[in-house]
Amino acid sequence: MINIIGNAIGAGQSTANPAFIMEVDTTIAGALPDNQFQLITHVGQGYTINYDLTTSDGQSFTGLTSNQTITFPAPGVYTLKIKGTFPGTAYGTNNESKKIVDIKNWGKIQWRRAQGAFQGCENLTTFSASDYPDFSLLDVNGMRQMFQSCTNLNADFSKWDVSTVATFDRAFYFCSSFNNDSVCNWDTSSSTAFSNCFAGCTVFDQDLSNWDVSNATSFFDMFLNASAYNNGGQALTWTLGSGSISLGRVFGNTSFNQDISSWRVNNLRAVMDQNNLDMVILTSMHNIAYYTGFIYCSFGRPYGCVVTKNKISTISAN
Repeated sequence: MINIIGNAIGAGQSTANPAFIMEVDTTIAGALPDNQFQLITHVGQGYTINYDLTTSDGQSFTGLTSNQTITFPAPGVYTLKIKGTFPGTAYGTNNESKKIVDIKNWGKIQWRRAQGAFQGCENLTTFSASDYPDFSLLDVNGMRQMFQSCTNLNADFSKWDVSTVATFDRAFYFCSSFNNDSVCNWDTSSSTAFSNCFAGCTVFDQDLSNWDVSNATSFFDMFLNASAYNNGGQALTWTLGSGSISLGRVFGNTSFNQDISSWRVNNLRAVMDQNNLDMVILTSMHNIAYYTGFIYCSFGRPYGCVVTKNKISTISAN
């Protein structure tokens, strides 16, 4: 008879190995010589750091409270196992990121900060890990720039729980090989910002209709230069929230041709509510086209557009 004591572990989370495990290839040119690798975390940002590190060549480090440079006996491929209080990786623009080639296990590490975690990991193509990271304590920067410029990444994210992530700004910025449908059903309801999320993802074209963006206020450049993007050919039926929302260049330089005029009208109505307006009359051809999708040339017969709280109508002079 087996007695199970304690809390259940979420589907996909590792029960066998609590360590966060990365694989690195030191032969790839980085910031350090070809027999070294630097593990970089969020030093000096107020996070508690106290972790143990072991490597596949037998090295062991305990009670680490900062970044750690590892010197291996020879250039090659090595595995790093991290346990303890480790707020997350922080590669940003550091070229050591190029040496990271796989995430083999996410383990029990509670990520406190994911901003720039794997930025510039151009040799990270997928994850062999079968679990997912614990983002339950993630800070307000969410997944900002987490995989920015991972130009060969096309990993499976289907098991990831992102329900507490506060922002996806630049999360996949310039991930030019990314086109994985595993993100289509993510719970994004806690996010307030998606600016540049898929900007520069030139082959990305997945249906994101199931994303909950009702709390978001910024979509600026979300798909800018994602040249293939057309929401997988499906209508993008997002319900935008109230308040001021930045929609600037959301679909700039893409293949997007879905009707989203209702987004703009809803945003206008939110502004009307804030200013206690029952009705707005639009008279410029640019505003009429922007809010209705109706493009016209007056030929001496001017048009207008009336927007109320529950109706929108175009009008013309007799």
